[in-house]
Amino acid sequence: MMRRSTLKDMLMRTGSTRDVSKSAAGSGGADGAAGGSEGGGEESTGASGGAASSAAAAAAADPAAATADGGKASSSSSDPVSGGFPPGVDMQGFLSKKGNLQWKARWFELHGNVLYYYKSKEDNTVRGMLELDQSSTVAALGGDGKALQVIVAGGRALKVSAETEAECELWKLHIRSAIESLGSIQKITVNNQSFEIDKRYSVNRKIGAGAYGMVVSAVDEKTGKRVAIKKVKGAFDDTTDAKRILREIRLMRVMNHSNILSLVNIIKPISLEHFEDVYIITELMSTDLQQIIFSKTPLNEDQTQWILYQCLCGLQYLHSASILHRDLKPSNLLVDIETCDVRICDFGLSRGEVNGGTKTDYVVTRWYRAPEIMLAYTHYDYAIDLWSMGCIFGELLSRRPLLPGKDYIDQLKLIVKLVGSPSEDDLWFVTNRNAKNFISMLPHSEAQDFKAKFPSAPDSAIDLLTRLLTLDPAKRIDVGHAIEHPYLEAVREPRLESLAGFKVDASDVEATQLKKTHLQRKMFEEICSFHDDMKKRPPEPVVAPVEGAAEDAQS
Repeated sequence: MMRRSTLKDMLMRTGSTRDVSKSAAGSGGADGAAGGSEGGGEESTGASGGAASSAAAAAAADPAAATADGGKASSSSSDPVSGGFPPGVDMQGFLSKKGNLQWKARWFELHGNVLYYYKSKEDNTVRGMLELDQSSTVAALGGDGKALQVIVAGGRALKVSAETEAECELWKLHIRSAIESLGSIQKITVNNQSFEIDKRYSVNRKIGAGAYGMVVSAVDEKTGKRVAIKKVKGAFDDTTDAKRILREIRLMRVMNHSNILSLVNIIKPISLEHFEDVYIITELMSTDLQQIIFSKTPLNEDQTQWILYQCLCGLQYLHSASILHRDLKPSNLLVDIETCDVRICDFGLSRGEVNGGTKTDYVVTRWYRAPEIMLAYTHYDYAIDLWSMGCIFGELLSRRPLLPGKDYIDQLKLIVKLVGSPSEDDLWFVTNRNAKNFISMLPHSEAQDFKAKFPSAPDSAIDLLTRLLTLDPAKRIDVGHAIEHPYLEAVREPRLESLAGFKVDASDVEATQLKKTHLQRKMFEEICSFHDDMKKRPPEPVVAPVEGAAEDAQS
């Protein structure tokens, strides 16, 4: 179809294409191993013989927090053969540990490349730890097949014995796997920024940067696919931003729709103790809708319909999963110039819809912010995303921002000038007295004639735009009816109108305290859960990289 064959050529003539991928909150736009000793004659298993690492020390100092969010994980299964371990725990169970004088039963947990032990399964105080490195070795100890020895850099050794040979073999398997995984990480530098990522990714170049860190394009050598790798440097320095990243990862983990940016991978941290940066890998897109709009290259009617339709299909999927995006704007709508396909991205502000729940009013970039949010209504719902889509649709038609307010007051004035002064009934949702007084004091304004404002738009487009930009959220068109609107009839594809079939539960994410250790633990568990999910999926097909076209789009 025309929409899929001409967009690239049109954009190439204006030199307005670029690789774009956003996958973490705050993604731009306007907006030495330590060790511990138990005492009692047991040998130190750490590389330095000092206290346990900062996270382990925090867990020891705050057992309550440790069990809630930031410390030793628990599991209903203690059988190392059957598995069923908590997220972030690769192996756990009782082992007899050899001290200077005797063997003692201890509860062991392997987290990435760090082996912790406790006095008992219920104990929340880390008694000691052993940090594995690439030179570490694990081997059988004795002749009964139940004991093993782990040696790390510096010659320190841990000697333990399992109840059965099968348990011992499983421990050796997991420990060897942890050691081998350390060798799969490469350290590279791009524009003076260090990246520690899996060797399967061959980095091409930097494609974006901001306060959050840097994005680079790369090729996944295992699949041949081009991806975007975002490094969020010091992800836990700002706990509010960290929670947004955590929220986004949770949502992207479970979403599966053609019009929502796909989460390809998240680099698994070597250990919780050294977990500071987050690496999020997504599919690579050519550009975003903001760049297309700013290019001033005219879009034909078919392309405009196709872009809007896909945005609405992705939004319908989100809403069916009980998710409000809350930050829809052109820069968060990625576009593939080869196909004109659209992906919604940036879910750091997205929240689950809770009936009757109070929500924050500081969401959505001002120009795309719904009037109910501007007027301090805290029980807003999915309708806020439809207002944002109306603003974006108007921008597609006019090639300029529809409501570019300079500040909060100016934004409200522009809204009233566009859609007209509201009636008393239209303001049913305004409970803030100051907000209601402000609106009532504005000069009376008639709604603008959209046909005159968008002279080249067909009547059906004007009708849909009017329904999207209805001030009363209860009267605003919902996403399902917007998709069914006659304006989009010619471009509808049933495969894109699929619903999620589930409701996303992120209550545990929202309940996570804004403390660094708690967020580190929760993020670590979330990433480990993602990798557990990936193991259950069939292998990705290997594709031959497209020569020329994608690279031309970057030039």
